Amino acid sequence: MFNINSEMAWQALNMFGFLAVELTLLFLAISYLVGVLQLYIPPQKIQRILSAKNGSGYIVAGFLGAITPFCSCSTIPFLKGLLRARAGFGTMMVFLFASPLLNPIIIGLFAVTFGWKVSVFYFAIAMGVSVVAGYLLEKLGFEKYVKAESYLEPEAKKCGSSCSGKPAVERNKWLKIWDSTWLDFKKVLPYLIGMSGLIYLIGACVLNAVFIYKAVKLKIAGNDETAMDLFRFSIIHLMVLFVVLFIDKWLPL
Repeated sequence: MFNINSEMAWQALNMFGFLAVELTLLFLAISYLVGVLQLYIPPQKIQRILSAKNGSGYIVAGFLGAITPFCSCSTIPFLKGLLRARAGFGTMMVFLFASPLLNPIIIGLFAVTFGWKVSVFYFAIAMGVSVVAGYLLEKLGFEKYVKAESYLEPEAKKCGSSCSGKPAVERNKWLKIWDSTWLDFKKVLPYLIGMSGLIYLIGACVLNAVFIYKAVKLKIAGNDETAMDLFRFSIIHLMVLFVVLFIDKWLPL
């Protein structure tokens, strides 16, 4: 049906490598930034602003997600920072859902492509779904599934004076933040490689196959109708992936 040659395969491989490096660097940079912010913003302040007991905390979390121009891979470090600050579980979930769906880049694309009315409608629906999902997960007690170590700051192994017989040298705060960042990355890496099961694998393959089909169709046709079709599906693609991932976690095969 489609003529895929070695050049196209090589370009796809190069793009995969580029994205892997880019997203890794982004994860490390955002993790380090979160560590710096934790030095200057006390946990009590975050708990007060994003408390699940305060109804406004859900709205604040939604707007916080909306103003962060990040994809899911860089939203996770922010979420880890909120966990360690003991923010409300429901509000953290709202931030997790809203950040990739409502970031300024997506809203800007909607405004340019569909106009402000459709953009406002999309914003309201995505915000509403994020808030309702976070609230329901809080009330259904899903916080119990969060691992206890997720609330703790990772610590590098210390050998004290036993390594060389000399007193250990205290590292400065910036190096400590980097140590914590690197330990977080090493902990997350195995989950990035094997984070899901058969249900997610099948769902992701089907969704990606449809996306590739629509992208190739756009390359061949090159008209506005196929471009809009691909753009609409790219938004649906992200939402459905979240749903499939949740199903995969609670219905393992």
